[in-house]
Amino acid sequence: MSRTAPHAVAAAITAVVLAPLALPGYVLRYDMVFVPRQPLSWEMVAPADALPRAVPLDALVSAANLLAPGWLVQRIALVAIVYLAALGMARLMPTGRTLTRVVGAFAYAWTPYLAERLLLGQWGLLLAYAALPWLVAAVRDVRTGRPGGLGRLLLAAAPAAVTPT
Repeated sequence: MSRTAPHAVAAAITAVVLAPLALPGYVLRYDMVFVPRQPLSWEMVAPADALPRAVPLDALVSAANLLAPGWLVQRIALVAIVYLAALGMARLMPTGRTLTRVVGAFAYAWTPYLAERLLLGQWGLLLAYAALPWLVAAVRDVRTGRPGGLGRLLLAAAPAAVTPT
């Protein structure tokens, strides 16, 4: 299988799924609210007066907001979710056949579940969804004793640790 095929498929799926978001501005959908500048506060790390609904996700968004405006952070997060979900599934498929990997990527990244979660603005949950194929591959690497498997496992598990859901 060509090394570029999974990336091309992931990019195409991402472009189609997120095409409505190509217009400038912010996407405001229920839980997905980004602002131009989100100041970092201690409440985002260890809330005392509120429920820890978005801990530490809001703190990470605030930190990223120091480097880029909120609309760009939002777009990068959404593109990363769809792209990495498709690419992860294409790489996870236990075959060398390109068509099988393309179908796997398509089936995982273009689902009613992903669409509904996007419409509800539950992008934190979708971070964990996108990390799932990478997590399975990393667990497989750890089980087989492949070098660097534990590091890949910790990296793949990180997106699932940034949201309480």
